[in-house]
Amino acid sequence: MIDTAHAHRIRAGDIVRVPGGREVTVAYADYRSGGLSWTGWPGGYAAIDQCELVRAASDEEHYALVGELIRQAGARPDPVERLYGSAYRAWQMDRLFAQRAAVAEPDDEPGMPGPR
Repeated sequence: MIDTAHAHRIRAGDIVRVPGGREVTVAYADYRSGGLSWTGWPGGYAAIDQCELVRAASDEEHYALVGELIRQAGARPDPVERLYGSAYRAWQMDRLFAQRAAVAEPDDEPGMPGPR
């Protein structure tokens, strides 16, 4: 029996083995419909429960791929945007704030305020 409380939910960027034995990079996994699609050619679609996780993507890998797929989709409706878009935008904002905080160091001169 699979321990679903601690099981990794397949997501964009993960490497899975699909029926037929091919290893592919996941473009999206839609748990509502039970299916996933992968990147590359030829593309395809498979049931999540018929796929085996080979390697989980790091958060960096996941969000890098999500951003690229959202940019490629442009204005057309896209499952990647629907499934991961709001989390991707929140991740981008967190990274921006962290970068700004790393750059904003207090001024070394006594009595001079640091950047705000």
